[in-house]
Order: sequence, then C-alpha cells, then structure tokens
Amino acid sequence: MPVMTADLSVDIARKLYIDRWGISTLTDFTTNLYAQFSNKSPQLVYVRAVIDDTNSNWTFSDGTTQADLGSVDAFGTTDKYLTIKRAVPSTDIEDEAFTLKFEFYKDSKYTQLLDTITKAMTANIVDFHSSPSGWTTSIDTFDDGTVQGWSLTNCSIDSSASINGTGYSIYYNGGTKTIAAEKAFTIPSGISKAAVMFYWGAHTYGGYHYSGYSAYFKYVRVYINGTKVYEDYVNAGGGGHHYIGWYQVGIDLSQHAGQDVTIKIELESSVQSYSWCRMAIDDVIFSYK
Repeated sequence: MPVMTADLSVDIARKLYIDRWGISTLTDFTTNLYAQFSNKSPQLVYVRAVIDDTNSNWTFSDGTTQADLGSVDAFGTTDKYLTIKRAVPSTDIEDEAFTLKFEFYKDSKYTQLLDTITKAMTANIVDFHSSPSGWTTSIDTFDDGTVQGWSLTNCSIDSSASINGTGYSIYYNGGTKTIAAEKAFTIPSGISKAAVMFYWGAHTYGGYHYSGYSAYFKYVRVYINGTKVYEDYVNAGGGGHHYIGWYQVGIDLSQHAGQDVTIKIELESSVQSYSWCRMAIDDVIFSYK
C-alpha cells in the first residue's frame, strides 16, 4: 500500500473574514467553508473533520466538533462543504485561532485511520460597515443606481432587492441559470490582511398550480483571476416559494498583496418551465490592513 501522507492533500482557506454588522442581531451565526480533497492513492478514503478549539468558540452547525464528510475516490479530487458555528461576539475580533483536523479512514465506519492533515485557522469578525480602526475599507452598495465599476453578466442594478431595505443591488429575475459580477481590485503591498466580502440572497418559485415544476438556487462561486477559490452548494428550492438569504461570503486576499486581482462572483440557479429564480448580490466590501 502506498504511503498515505504522500498521497492526500486538502485545500481550504485558512483566514476567515466575517462582517459583524450583518450578524449583529443574531445570537449565533454560521459560516460555510469550501474544501477540495485530492486523493492520489489507488484506494477510496473517507474523510472526517474535527474542530479543535481550546476556547470552545467554534463548532459545526449541529453543535458538535466532529463531522463525517464521506468519501474521496481513488485518484480523485472531491469538493466538500462544511458549515461551522460561533456565538456572535459583542466587539470586533481579529486572528481568533482554532484548528481544523481532517482524518482519513479506510472504511465507511471510520475505524481504520490512515492519515491526518491539520490546518490552522484564524477568524476575523469585524464590523466593516463602521470604518474599523486600522482597516482601509470600501463598500460597493450600488445605492446610487450604478454598477460602481463592476462588469455584469445576465443581471443589472435594480431597486427590487437591497440589504439596506431602500437601496439597490445587483439583481436578476427570470430563468437564466447563471449570473456573474466581475471587478478588478488593487491590493497594496506590505499588508497582512485583505479580503473581499459580499452578501447574496435568492427567491425561487416553482410550480404551475404546484404540478411538479421546480426552481432551485444551486451555487455561489468566487473566482480570483479566473481560478475558483470558493464554492457553496446551496441547492435550495423546489415547489412553491422559497426565500434564501441574506447570507454573506468572505474571501481571503492577503496572499495577493502587491497585486492586481480580478474578482468574479457567480450565482447559479436551475429552473424549469413555469418557474423562476430571483438572485441578488449587495454590499461588496473590500478591506485591508
């Protein structure tokens, strides 16, 4: 059997950015993680994720510190999605540390351990809407009714949806499967933290007299310079009306200090006849320090 430590890898963002403004009315909140697992060995492996947090702040969405993620094919690459939870802090928090451990097993009962990979995580939970000290922050709210430098595909600036209630957002209403927004950002050199964050929401309707037609909101994706760095498989909808969001996504840009990068945000739906999906992107935050 091959040496497992040479055959497995996991790619996951290890700096988390959360806009505290958007969660301030909650008791606790969840944030979604996207990981890619690569298995270069000729055997199927099963993945378990374990949170190790000495301060007991972070758990998975069900309140436990362990989640079984299923299998990764031999010689295969597989996307996995994790939802983690924390109590909302009353003040800004930076560089809060915890550990994600990924255990790889030979069997589906998770009894025959083959390998372990550990990732050190840090969380930054900051009210970026309130000009936080030390940060340089800009927010594209679209509330002036313009694109504010974004290039839009299959969507437009519209007042039908807004995280501020009376403003504008990037918006689409119809049967197109994918909308996208793209913009270039300059990340200064010499910074230690940088992120782009945004809010998204959706409203699906499926069913002509509820006779089996469906609409689903499927994916949120983010690309940096054309490379996918984030994906959330939402897959919410079905017959009747489903209201999804607002949710927020934060993407670490610190590794691109001193570079110009192009950020692309993509929302994907799946619709049938007599159904539609309304999708919106709002309050895109670019911040660094």
